[in-house]
Amino acid sequence: MSEAVKVDPQTSPGLEGLVPIDLEILQGGEPLKFPIYQRLNGSRSFALVMNRRQRFTERLRAAIRTSEGLKVYTKRRFLSDYEDYLESRMGNFLSDESVPLETRSGVLYGQASKVVEGLFTGDISPKSLEKAANEASHLSMYLSLHPKALRSMMSLTSNDYYTFTHSLHVCIYGLGLYQQVFPRKSAASMDLVSVGLLFHDIGKCRVDGAILKKDGPLNPSEWETIKRHPAWGRDILVENGNQDPTILDIVLAHHERMDGRGYPNGLKGDELTDAAKIAAIADVFDAMTTNRPYKKRLTRFEALKEMGDQNRYGDHFAHHFFEAFVRMMGD
Repeated sequence: MSEAVKVDPQTSPGLEGLVPIDLEILQGGEPLKFPIYQRLNGSRSFALVMNRRQRFTERLRAAIRTSEGLKVYTKRRFLSDYEDYLESRMGNFLSDESVPLETRSGVLYGQASKVVEGLFTGDISPKSLEKAANEASHLSMYLSLHPKALRSMMSLTSNDYYTFTHSLHVCIYGLGLYQQVFPRKSAASMDLVSVGLLFHDIGKCRVDGAILKKDGPLNPSEWETIKRHPAWGRDILVENGNQDPTILDIVLAHHERMDGRGYPNGLKGDELTDAAKIAAIADVFDAMTTNRPYKKRLTRFEALKEMGDQNRYGDHFAHHFFEAFVRMMGD
């Protein structure tokens, strides 16, 4: 290890800040376009362990693992180079059986969370939407690759509600259910459903943050605003070049109900697509099992019971899809 650098990863006064990167996905091969730093044990100092344009090796990985500080970082100005590297290798990494399933799941969940958070907090553009769609495709591929991947991903879902984590959780639960009821669907079909699920709440970008974070029931005006987010979501995607009917349908119809009492269009029964029916179940389940400003989360068992009570006559969810979801959560 070489030069020690006094720098805070969040607020660097003299040098550029450092941002965390994932050690596990780094592979040997061509030279990296970003440097790697490691925190010195018990201090706020960082050591440069590999300069840019050098090759990462397994020997270096082993050396980092044997030290006390396992986290590694790169300079913020090289973050886009790291993200390009990550995207180019994610597929191979997820299919690498030599890497523990929990490790692969953690890397995918962490990266997808960052990308979706950036989508909801930054500027929406065709490029940012494409980047998030790629994460949905990785998730779709990963869940179809290994029978235990779904359980591994579900173990990572958090208890606190954020729009971006909710979107990711709905994608995980919805894809699991889609696989459960349509095990022979093509990879291309799974990809489209995964993107629709991940983008299902994108319209909330146009909802005032004070409404989304309100600590208590919404008044009628606020509720009418919230009910516009599915149509806003469809508009956002269309404006950015996404015309796929499966994706747009999930975004527009995930709050519809089997009895026609949902929104925004009051569709019911066979007017709803299978993908929209699945999205509705995943959306409600995650909303119930995460803490909200106005309501404490339910356990998974409590949420399934409450959803079952609400759906006693099949008026809220598609009955056979909900039964499949209960079996999936119990497996």
